[in-house]
Amino acid sequence: MTVRGADGLVEATLDPAGALVGLRLDERTRQQPADRVAEEILATVRAARAELLRKVTEATVELLGADDPGGQALLNSYGGGRLTAP
Repeated sequence: MTVRGADGLVEATLDPAGALVGLRLDERTRQQPADRVAEEILATVRAARAELLRKVTEATVELLGADDPGGQALLNSYGGGRLTAP
């Protein structure tokens, strides 16, 4: 799962378990204060994790249903909340 930050300065790639496995910084980051770049990295990684959780939840509900305990356990392993049907 790869997500690009809002201003395009940062691109973060997560593996299926949600671990950060890639980080690409646009050359424009060199003109930015380090704390702004750090904030953008963290925001982009959070957005990627939220998108991964959304997709895992959607797939789990579709395959197992919203009331499946195994599906809920899977979602919990991603740090998610309750399964809900879309």
